[in-house]
Amino acid sequence: MIYTVLPLRLHVIGLPEVLLQSLLLSWGVFWWVNHPRNKALGWIMGSLFFVVLLLSTLGLLLGGPK
Repeated sequence: MIYTVLPLRLHVIGLPEVLLQSLLLSWGVFWWVNHPRNKALGWIMGSLFFVVLLLSTLGLLLGGPK
């Protein structure tokens, strides 16, 4: 937030979304670690990880105009 040209108001508006995503991710990982026999959750976490990697790679390869 120090080196951005966006006003502080926009950062504060986006803060609840960032906090909610962090909370859900930490809760999901906590649940996954404490229930290692739950294979469905392992598949879901692995699939989501793969999708994130795939979308990131596609974004880099098919980036917008330069």
